Amino acid sequence: MANGQLDLVLRHIRKMVDGPDAVQDWTDQELLKRFATHHEEVVFEALMQRHGPMVLGVSQRVLSHQQDAEDVFQATFLVLARKAKAIRRQASLGSWLYGVAYRLAFKLQASAARRRARERRVAEMMATTTLPDPSWSDLRPILDEELSRLPEKYRAPLILCYLEGKTNVEAGRLLGWPAGSMSKRLARGRELLRSRLTKRGLAFSTPILATMLAEHAQACVPAALWQSSLKAAVMVGAGHALTGVVSTQVGSLVHGVIHTMFMTKMKVAVGVVLGLGLLALTGKLALQPSVIATPGNPVQEADAGGAGAPAENRSALALVPSNALGFAHIAVHDLWSLDSMKNAREQLPKAEAFQELEKTVGLAMADINTVTLIMLAGSDPSREPAMLAAIATNRPFARDKLLGALIPEAQEQQRQGKSFFMSKKSKGGAAVHLISDRLFLVGDVHALESYFDRLSWAPAQSALSPGLKLAEQKHALVAGFQISDQMHDFLKKGRDTSGEFFQPLLDVQSGTLVADINQEARLKAQLHFAKETTAKEARNAAAVGLDMLKRYLAAPASDTLRNDELFMMVSKEILAALETAQLTQE
Repeated sequence: MANGQLDLVLRHIRKMVDGPDAVQDWTDQELLKRFATHHEEVVFEALMQRHGPMVLGVSQRVLSHQQDAEDVFQATFLVLARKAKAIRRQASLGSWLYGVAYRLAFKLQASAARRRARERRVAEMMATTTLPDPSWSDLRPILDEELSRLPEKYRAPLILCYLEGKTNVEAGRLLGWPAGSMSKRLARGRELLRSRLTKRGLAFSTPILATMLAEHAQACVPAALWQSSLKAAVMVGAGHALTGVVSTQVGSLVHGVIHTMFMTKMKVAVGVVLGLGLLALTGKLALQPSVIATPGNPVQEADAGGAGAPAENRSALALVPSNALGFAHIAVHDLWSLDSMKNAREQLPKAEAFQELEKTVGLAMADINTVTLIMLAGSDPSREPAMLAAIATNRPFARDKLLGALIPEAQEQQRQGKSFFMSKKSKGGAAVHLISDRLFLVGDVHALESYFDRLSWAPAQSALSPGLKLAEQKHALVAGFQISDQMHDFLKKGRDTSGEFFQPLLDVQSGTLVADINQEARLKAQLHFAKETTAKEARNAAAVGLDMLKRYLAAPASDTLRNDELFMMVSKEILAALETAQLTQE
């Protein structure tokens, strides 16, 4: 018997032994763990049966083009197959899948609009049998948009109960919540969603809202789409590349969302690192933005209170190209060791999110000496800058352990004579450049390739040089930025900012920020302008902006932020610190 036929027989026997009934009672968490380990078709099929109609439903509601909706459906489950081991909130998988599908569909919507224009005649011929009532098609995207913005703890029960038709008891079991907690969060979620819709001019009673959520929530998955998606997911889960398995558009969607997930983790890591500084800075704060009239005027060193930084710090700073958009050098170890961080050192390691972060990075927080963030401007100023992180450690790290945490199945590549590691599974995702056993550079593949390319034409000196020199000293944080002529043109192009308070600030050429923490915290920012008159106007604009920031922190416009205890607690501390802020001009 041929290997292909034997494989089909074995899969059929496995289905007969396990059977669909054997896995239907498993939780999402159990199914994911089983699939991540054994890559069994019957297990992934159970996940698709449970969530597939909802995923296709949201895809169709966002995209009026059936093929695009099917591509989003397939891409969503391929991302699930690829990330099965890494999904942290496995209990609320339905909510996770909804979020991935909605974001993919929304992203594809813009590019699909051009194609829909070319295919309008065909689409109109099919519309009489496929499109729902026009009034509903106008309303449902708004409902999905607001549902996607709800906090996870309120979105998950709404998706399970209304979009997937589960009872409160079934949803509570899947999420691991007691019945009482499930009912309360479901009611709170409905009320938050109703409030959001009311602000957009759509006032509904709770019963009507519940009916609207359930209507058109699921779609019937075509058999061909079902089989092709299931086959591709099992192959991808087992480590096969996407090339030749799925269409170019589906492959692009999968690579894009995996890249986004990696960048999200990078931003979370950056947020934690900056948060350490924030926790330490919420004491006395002296904010002194000094507006310098000439860009060549050197930045005066703040009170360093110490000698130069170790060699690893200087090596990390040497990685910042002079043509970068900006950098931020953070003394993580010094911040983590502060007496004021004692409670954080005791409590944060117990948090699941913190443990997941250390697992993702492959290093313990106590082993990180400094983090230097490098921001690179792309050829298109309207796009988000690429970001890399140079991480210096206190002791040598294990190369294989680090690569295993950051890049599954890493393989070595070359660019401009430099070696780096990326996953052989996909073209996107994380990439790592190892400098020594105490220093490495990490970012996504495209950012790292762009970094290597721009090293060849980086000038010896730039507006970043004074800030980089400051960062060699013993400061808690030093950041610097520079604005190119291209970026200035983009900031002003097509915008009438003549009446806006911040207009003078758009003429800034470069700037630095230095934070020191000794007996008290001090923060000093300097902005560089070419003309003294512009500098004076910028000082006044900064004063207005500071006042607006104080008012916002005192009373956030968002209901979500006002109800967020952590945000309000931090806002209160920052607001108290800003009361001592001063604006001066040199």
